[in-house]
Amino acid sequence: MIFCKDAISEIYALVDTAIGKIVAKADKNTSFVILSDHGFSACPQKYFNLNAWLSYERYLTANKRGVLTRLSDIFINYFRHKKGDIRTYAKKIMAKAPFAIRQKASSTYYKSSRINWAKTKAFRYKMGPCEGITINLIDRQSNGIVFSGKQYDTLRDEIIERLKNLIDPATGINI
Repeated sequence: MIFCKDAISEIYALVDTAIGKIVAKADKNTSFVILSDHGFSACPQKYFNLNAWLSYERYLTANKRGVLTRLSDIFINYFRHKKGDIRTYAKKIMAKAPFAIRQKASSTYYKSSRINWAKTKAFRYKMGPCEGITINLIDRQSNGIVFSGKQYDTLRDEIIERLKNLIDPATGINI
């Protein structure tokens, strides 16, 4: 395969030709269904880290960090005082990174083993192509801390309202 700027168009043409040959060999009573086992739209250009936001809003609590993480915090604090906020530089770098890298970087930051379940009210839950926020219910999760009923409803409504008010800093528009 030769890589060039028209590679995708060329591959589509090759696949179309191959499908044409298959269809040509079938009789007129044969039906074909062609579909993809992957996404049907463009990759998002932005990624919102739910667990980081939940942590910031104090719905999710991380476990105490080890020595290496604390040392990195010392480095970050030093950098912040000498050079400015490292998060600004990290955001600029990550903004230019491919979507898959941004998603991997943020998802590994809050692995389930790093979450303090005894102090976490809500967390990001990914299942297949979908994801959302799960309330850490006493009667559903093994380390749940939120009661079903009024406490659940109040917490859910509070999270929904806070999410509705989030603004994309790049556009100034609600996300």
